[in-house]
Amino acid sequence: HRDKIIKNLLKKIFSSKKLWSSAIHEADSLNLNNIHLKLMKVFGTRALRINNNLPHTLADPFLIVKGKTLFIFLESQAPNQKGKIIAYQTTDLINYQNLGVILEKDFHLSYPFVFEYGGTHYLIPESESAEEVALYKFINFPYEPIKHKILLTGKYFDSSLLFYNKLWYLFTSSSEGLQIFWSKDLLNSDFQPHKKNTITINPEYSRSAGSIFKIEDKLYRPCQDCSNTYGENINIMEITNLSSDEYDEKLAINHFFKTSVSSWNGNRGHHLSVVNFMEKYIIATDKKHNDILLNKFLFVFRKL
Repeated sequence: HRDKIIKNLLKKIFSSKKLWSSAIHEADSLNLNNIHLKLMKVFGTRALRINNNLPHTLADPFLIVKGKTLFIFLESQAPNQKGKIIAYQTTDLINYQNLGVILEKDFHLSYPFVFEYGGTHYLIPESESAEEVALYKFINFPYEPIKHKILLTGKYFDSSLLFYNKLWYLFTSSSEGLQIFWSKDLLNSDFQPHKKNTITINPEYSRSAGSIFKIEDKLYRPCQDCSNTYGENINIMEITNLSSDEYDEKLAINHFFKTSVSSWNGNRGHHLSVVNFMEKYIIATDKKHNDILLNKFLFVFRKL
């Protein structure tokens, strides 16, 4: 029995425990075939965690610009705690103010899709464990998001909205793969399942990796490649046909993260967010990496 306990403790110490960190980059262009990211800011977790309130995960960064301020919304999770939504802001891409916790529930939250519509800001966090896709309305952006409407019920994750040709499209995923729902009125109408559902069950393309973005009138959908392991890399699809009845897409970029693109990300990451700020192309990414050995000893010590 003692040998089994020792074996389990050693396994926990020397196992490859993964952390998630996020970063802000400046892109030299939006040419996806020849893009280079200059690292500007890291929201890191690879540090000594002297208590269980320090996060091991800062992931799913979403960027949004309001006036002369750039906001960064993130999932934050500490050991033995549920994920919650936090935010930072910057006006100069040099100094970043921690805005603290934006949304915390008794269930796990992540993937804080934030957007503006009609002069009001909204948030759709992943809340799969609550079995709902909920729309939150900010009372005092970036603070006080209150639940405004439940868009879908069920175990959906990583949901992104797109307003296109006078219709709202909700891209989301479930155990069945990538699903699309559409509505004529975000705030007052229900979302209807797309006629082409399920769009794909291929783990290389079936899970969103951030907001859909437009470059030169082309729509691109970043998606996680989970074919080998979660968070391995992302692929970028070009949406070529989208209506309430039709949907087509094609692969534009296979494995976006490469050392030649981002020395910080290297060949790994599972999220992408793109905005224009201060006349620069600003991109947020995340990546997983190994924890430091001392944290693993501290984790085991606290279990004793």
